[in-house]
Amino acid sequence: MTDRTGELLTEADNPAETSQSEQTRVFWPFFIGTDNPISYLYQQIAPKFDAGEFDITVLASGGDGQLEADNVRTIPAAEFYTWAGRLTLARHAIESYDLLHTGGIPALHYPVALLARLRNPTATHVHTYRIDADPDSDRTPTALRRRLGRRATITTAVSEHTAGTVRSTFGLDPVVIYNAVDTAQFHPDYERTPLLERYGADRPVFVFVGSFERRKHPLDVISVAKQVPEATFLLIGGGGTQDRDELVADRAANVDNAHVVGRVPKDRLPAVYANADGLLFPSTMEGCPNVVLEAFASGTPVVGYNATSMPELVVDGQRGYLADSGDVRGLIDGVRSVIADSTNRLGDNARGYVHRNHTFETVAQQYADVYRTALGD
Repeated sequence: MTDRTGELLTEADNPAETSQSEQTRVFWPFFIGTDNPISYLYQQIAPKFDAGEFDITVLASGGDGQLEADNVRTIPAAEFYTWAGRLTLARHAIESYDLLHTGGIPALHYPVALLARLRNPTATHVHTYRIDADPDSDRTPTALRRRLGRRATITTAVSEHTAGTVRSTFGLDPVVIYNAVDTAQFHPDYERTPLLERYGADRPVFVFVGSFERRKHPLDVISVAKQVPEATFLLIGGGGTQDRDELVADRAANVDNAHVVGRVPKDRLPAVYANADGLLFPSTMEGCPNVVLEAFASGTPVVGYNATSMPELVVDGQRGYLADSGDVRGLIDGVRSVIADSTNRLGDNARGYVHRNHTFETVAQQYADVYRTALGD
């Protein structure tokens, strides 16, 4: 390379080129720009990585997927479940990278890991476990999840509980990096929403947010509502199966203060959390539930079961209340304890905890540290 005078330039004379060569080239086989919570996390943390150290490539299949960050290259792609989207993913998996980070659908990410290794046999591989490793569950292909983890240089998990299931089931020892929440979007300073005015204008309101799958126990929310007539309970979500949705709706129809609201647009959820008295979330199988972090960021305490990762987040009596799994009476006591807390001590504790531990900046730095360790830096 020469300058304008024709003098020969060395690499050291060209700072931009030197910086580019020193960057770690990272491939994330995720499709950002969608409502998928995993993809959304990566979309938010990507710009938080040091642009001089990491050069990240990721696919974008939604309208909000283009990132204005010098260190992030977004590849336009169709949705991940289409053949066109998967072909785009495969084509870019065989580009030249220093590090691959998997952690989504095993049936998609395992072949991506194989393809990436063809072009990059010495590349570093980081794999994240986002749900518990349950060998008796039909929800996840256990064999593929084991193979993905064993191919990785380092594994991570989104909670201590999830890490424990990975250790016992797969014999791996993940680094724990929890999920993050958008503290600028989820905060307490929203006006009361028409939804809450409609259903609970004159009484405390507790919300359940999530699918109506059996593991999340939405029917226990209705059981609590029967015994706590002084509060209103809103079930937001659905979409497990039609039978489950109908079952939950039928049960709620017989309880005056329990209402199945259905799906609420994501941009309206922050105001719902902020004006609810509590999140009632009796799930017994979670990795690191985003709904809990969203409620915390909104200054809203959580009541749930002492199961999976819930005690790592809630901490009984500090940011909410926990009952033994299946103990509906314990949930009732927790709900009434939240109602009795006129100081909002629990909500203030919850918001402070999130700001200290679950911001995008914090999680990006934690993954960057894992990358450096995996690369031997």
